[in-house]
Amino acid sequence: MKSAQLISMALFALWAGTCGCTTDDGDVLPTGQGGMTGDGLGGATTTTGVGGATGAGGAVSPGTGGAGGCIPPTGGVTANGQTQFHYGINYAWASFGSDFGNTTRGVAATRAQRLTSLMDMKAHGVDVVRWWVFPNFQGGGVTFDASGAPTGLGGSTAADIAAALDVAAQAGVRIEFTFFSFDSFKINVSTTTVNPHNLAPLISDATLRAAVINNIVVAFAQEVNRSANKDRVSSWDVINEPEWAIAATPTDGSDPAFTPQTTVTTVPYPVMRTFVSAVADALHANSDRPVTVGGAAVKWAKAWAGIGDFYTFHMYQWVQDSYPYTRTLASYGVTDKPVVMGEFPIQGLNGIPYLTMVDTFYRLGYAGVLPWAFNDTRNFPWVGNNANVKTFADQHPCMFAP
Repeated sequence: MKSAQLISMALFALWAGTCGCTTDDGDVLPTGQGGMTGDGLGGATTTTGVGGATGAGGAVSPGTGGAGGCIPPTGGVTANGQTQFHYGINYAWASFGSDFGNTTRGVAATRAQRLTSLMDMKAHGVDVVRWWVFPNFQGGGVTFDASGAPTGLGGSTAADIAAALDVAAQAGVRIEFTFFSFDSFKINVSTTTVNPHNLAPLISDATLRAAVINNIVVAFAQEVNRSANKDRVSSWDVINEPEWAIAATPTDGSDPAFTPQTTVTTVPYPVMRTFVSAVADALHANSDRPVTVGGAAVKWAKAWAGIGDFYTFHMYQWVQDSYPYTRTLASYGVTDKPVVMGEFPIQGLNGIPYLTMVDTFYRLGYAGVLPWAFNDTRNFPWVGNNANVKTFADQHPCMFAP
């Protein structure tokens, strides 16, 4: 998703081809993004790193944020009075759609395994874990009435929220909860099951939209507030890649037209923006943590302008082909808020290693990076790439929470 400001780098060769593949989360991608299975294990503790004193790549400057009492030289995300580089990993789930609410596969029921996973992430330098909550509604985490309106949190959701925050505190990491995903707009969530609670009609009707916000979003935030470990929430992500469920019309004329997936029920851009904005407002009213939107690509850089506290974009090969990561944020017209690279291949793009990409993002002024993914063993494996995640963290120790 991003570009280059202080580095003049030649355009590198592109990452893995044009698979048009389908991930385990249901994504049908323009180019190589894979699926997810499995957990990682083990890992050693982090060590103290190094950094320059000044300049674009400098490691520290006096300030109030971060474990070492320093503010990231290129900026960061501010939460709980600290400004830190938003560094971590996409979990993004242990069991798709079932981590929150499923009585047998939720966090509370699999607490020991989730703690092991989070400790592995921490051991390799992770501070922030992007964790999906309700990418669809098939896990039992939300209850609905006969009309299809959401009535509240169901199943083991309350216990799962408490357990997630508890294990995050034990492991020493923070969580960015991602509420929804474009997957909830799919006509067929899987090859055999029709989604009975499609988000499109729910957010298109004012009454139903209010029910989604009050009975899901606000209810979830209130459960977080009940936890003694509520400070483990780093931030909120309203929805993952909503662009894939927006009808093929421009935003306000400053972005290209959307290119929705063929397996979703689309909504007009104003409907999606109204929903995203309302969720952000509700989170601000019920939490002091910053809010973002998991934008699919800097291609649609202006889609969520003015919403939330920082922007998030994703970077895969199809993005790199036309919107290279080495260009400056200013060249994409994004200068008003911090920007986090919320997804990109943990092994890097073709010919561009992870550490090269992350160092470029850091020097360009990004506020954080969250590679994909801890639990994706098929195409973006944590094991074998986690050492590089740790290396960057070791080189910038004051960028992260204790």
